[in-house]
Amino acid sequence: RLDREEERKRNHSDNPTISATDNDILMSLKIAISKKLPREDYRELLDLSIIYLGGVPPGGIKFRKPGAYHMARWIAKAIY
Repeated sequence: RLDREEERKRNHSDNPTISATDNDILMSLKIAISKKLPREDYRELLDLSIIYLGGVPPGGIKFRKPGAYHMARWIAKAIY
């Protein structure tokens, strides 16, 4: 089984445009994450985006357990 980085290299090695775009997006995400964010879930979204693109966010890869459903912004709006 290929690990994530090898799989990414294999899929993107034929298309340098995709690889360059991934690198641009990763750079933008890392710049955005270095700024002060008003909400912790925004930072979590940026971390997950970096991980999905094959990068490692500042502070390493950490997965947080989900919070209570009633605390989620989108579910609260759907309920009330």
